[in-house]
Amino acid sequence: MVNICACFITSPRLLYAGICQDIDFEIEEGRIVPEKTQICLKQKKKILSFIDAHPNFSLKTIQKRYPAFKQPHYKKRWSYQISCGGSEKEILEAIENYTLEHFKEARLLLKPVHDVDIQRWGIEKSLDFR
Repeated sequence: MVNICACFITSPRLLYAGICQDIDFEIEEGRIVPEKTQICLKQKKKILSFIDAHPNFSLKTIQKRYPAFKQPHYKKRWSYQISCGGSEKEILEAIENYTLEHFKEARLLLKPVHDVDIQRWGIEKSLDFR
């Protein structure tokens, strides 16, 4: 992921220079694409509780209040994500951050870190989401 201003999209040199920090963009197969926004778990819970409180509301009525709820099948998907503790991306980010913190802590204490240690930390954190 590279952070750039919209005005620098046409220049690849400025793209890699990281001159501005306004808009998040991703590079996919040579194209610059704006990063998709993620809806946090708290917001998903709020939207689902609203839908459960008002089962007779139409999709358009729900979308006026919560534009992030685009399709009716989001309800099932988001319910599953809430029961799992987050979306797959959120879970993987949490495991990555946990593992990285343990790695930094071990190296700060000048302890050797092996691949088995990194795997163990990842497994420890993944058990929180089961």
